[in-house]
Amino acid sequence: SLAKEISAVFSNVLSVELGVQQRCSDMQLIDEASILSSLQEDGRGGIICNVQLDENKKPLLALIKTNNYNEAIHIVLVGCGQSDIDSRFESETKDHKRISGLAKSWKRLKCKYIHDIPNLPELMDLDDDGTPSQVWICLRVKELVDKFTVASNALPPQDTRPGLLVFFPGIPGCGKSSLFGNSNIQEVLTKKCSKIWNSRNNNLASIETPFKDRQIIVFEGDKIEGKYWPHILKRRLEQSSSVTITDKNSTPNAWDIIKEVSEKSKAVPLPILPDATALSTTM
Repeated sequence: SLAKEISAVFSNVLSVELGVQQRCSDMQLIDEASILSSLQEDGRGGIICNVQLDENKKPLLALIKTNNYNEAIHIVLVGCGQSDIDSRFESETKDHKRISGLAKSWKRLKCKYIHDIPNLPELMDLDDDGTPSQVWICLRVKELVDKFTVASNALPPQDTRPGLLVFFPGIPGCGKSSLFGNSNIQEVLTKKCSKIWNSRNNNLASIETPFKDRQIIVFEGDKIEGKYWPHILKRRLEQSSSVTITDKNSTPNAWDIIKEVSEKSKAVPLPILPDATALSTTM
């Protein structure tokens, strides 16, 4: 909107009606990781961000252009019609031209929907703080909720089951070298798990086991470009139900970040430790 107070009130009512838990008022805080993290909320995923028309929208443009989130982004323009701008800024002034141009640039963004709610109420319909009345806002929000519900139902369902994060704490004898000595380890592990599942299928056909339809993903440290654990977090957020196996010696200084990755991506951290036999041959 043209004023952050108006967008704040509007977004607050909208978040309550949609049941969205994550809200912010700074578009710089929205990136791919924050969006993926918000989708971990069962039935309450997504982020609502309230901003003014003239705030920097580069983070939003980056998501639309480089990360293919345009089909999941809705823009709500509250009180950004030409009549709203004309009533707030003197015609033909520098500010009037600038804001008019910004409004047009928002409306040209390529996203799922742009919901334009122009013509804010007259003074008689404003509350004491100068924001539109709750009655007016609730009527407009109800229209949006119906549209958002239809759009959300068309999206593929999110797999919000927790997964596993398997890591090696750097203790000799854990078998990491033996395990990752096979270049096709991900394929081998996937086949073995499928075989185990199929062998039990007759007895457990009517039971939804926690291992069904899970993807096994192996991340080799030497083949990851950039920082290792942020990459793991991003991939786990994309597939939170997966069994993630990390080919990296995770010494104690990495345990805090492993804890953080596990908490944010709904993973159970699983350290691989040597048994007594392995310790007796390596100490």
